[in-house]
Amino acid sequence: MGLGIDIGASSIKVLEIERKGDSVRVIGGGRVRWQDYSGQGDDRAAQQRALMTILSHAGEKYGTAYAGATGRDVNLRFTQVPNVPSGLSNLIAFEVQQVKGKTGAVYCDSALLSGEPGAAELPLLVGLIRTEYADARVNFLQQCRAVVKDVVPNALALYEVFLQSPECKAGETVLLADIGAENIDIIIVEDRRLSFARNIGGGGKTCSEAIASMLKVPLAEGEKSKLEAGDLSRKREADERADQIRQFLLNSAGQIATLVSGSISFARTQTKRALPVSRVLLSGGGARLAGFDRFLSDIVKLPVSNFDPFTGWEIESSSLPPGFFAAPSDLAVAAGLALMASGKPATTLSFLPQQMRDARDFKKRGAVAIAGAALLLLAALVQTGGAFGAKSEASGRLDKVKAAKADLDANSARCADLLEERDKLRRKVDLLCRETEAGGFMLRALQAARETKLEGLWISEAQLLPEQGEEKLARGYKVILRGLIEDPQEGKGSLEDYRAALQKHPLGLAVRSLKFEKQPSSSLFEFELELQ
Repeated sequence: MGLGIDIGASSIKVLEIERKGDSVRVIGGGRVRWQDYSGQGDDRAAQQRALMTILSHAGEKYGTAYAGATGRDVNLRFTQVPNVPSGLSNLIAFEVQQVKGKTGAVYCDSALLSGEPGAAELPLLVGLIRTEYADARVNFLQQCRAVVKDVVPNALALYEVFLQSPECKAGETVLLADIGAENIDIIIVEDRRLSFARNIGGGGKTCSEAIASMLKVPLAEGEKSKLEAGDLSRKREADERADQIRQFLLNSAGQIATLVSGSISFARTQTKRALPVSRVLLSGGGARLAGFDRFLSDIVKLPVSNFDPFTGWEIESSSLPPGFFAAPSDLAVAAGLALMASGKPATTLSFLPQQMRDARDFKKRGAVAIAGAALLLLAALVQTGGAFGAKSEASGRLDKVKAAKADLDANSARCADLLEERDKLRRKVDLLCRETEAGGFMLRALQAARETKLEGLWISEAQLLPEQGEEKLARGYKVILRGLIEDPQEGKGSLEDYRAALQKHPLGLAVRSLKFEKQPSSSLFEFELELQ
């Protein structure tokens, strides 16, 4: 049996399953919404009440659990390591240390992914999680009487559940996006292999916040208006308020769609591969906005549909009410976590606190050490008997000396090879640092743009120049920022204030206006941001 616990920004979802061969049966679970955006009460207390409500219904039948982690305290990065037959563990350790760098108090782990047959390099997924967040997550689960087996990125749980689904087909490249209230987890699966994974901020809450801000109402009322707004793709109606809410939703949904579509280009840059995505699957509560699948399809120019993680599963025998499976895509991460807890995961990357990982690894090493000691003892006895038998044979001892010398010569040659591999790796790391420096500036510039963003202004696109090719970027990187603003005057008012705020940002940006296009209800603007 396996238990998956998905603690989201607004709800907690728990699923317990039983696996027998290729069959999966849902035994139990629960789903409780702990956050209604009313701003009342303590978040941690509300989460604890929600999770304990679910677990209390199960009694003692729940086993060890896998819990998910995502959000701003979690960072997933891709790098490449040489596909060498020996010394691979040392190369991975070196790459992980390079990624970890000076990131502060974090737990770090890595997963070597399968690449194309005969590839010179293999993809390495490195995960970092802030230690304070990881420790608090484990302590919280233990206080709720959950037996924590591991904490893993939500993206890996999404891959686990997709891998066992009939939707996962050989030779096809698919992007999956799990859109929560505040976070989006994205993976790209190519020919059943995990080729890319990331988590980014954003989600369904941004739509509620946009409505609440524009209508000057509490966030809880903005969330209610979002759920009652209906289909994004419907035509304009006579109801002015409904049309206004629909426009707010279109703008916010456009930001989410931009994050999803932009992840394809970002993945190609990170992996240096074409990644020919043929379709997009959506999961998570934020993806259930009516008409969002068609809206996203128009933007990415690809088929988009909702992902059902329970296809082929036995759910009828569970004690859960029928309504529990009414929105199956909401439970994709919880289902993937349960699969990981019930068997050997396809990809392992642990966010457990270090002391818990050490204890787990010590148990594994202990069993291996006992077996190894027995083998060593047996080998020692055999060698001792052989030594007594060969004591009078000087020629045999001479042969052993020659063999030892040959081994020493072989080791010396191997050391020379390792030194050469190290030098190649250093050159590779230097190249990666230069190539990712520009991407780092783009992320910081986009963060500065969001931090200084004024009310009534939306950012629709950020573009790094130059986009691709062998051309080297100048030291002063440039980002083109495009967006919409409500009824400004060119060179006056809120747009000029926004430009001034960008120039005063600590990042040190030079801001130049490239375009201003007046429209009936809003205006398009385009800024050029350059690092000084």
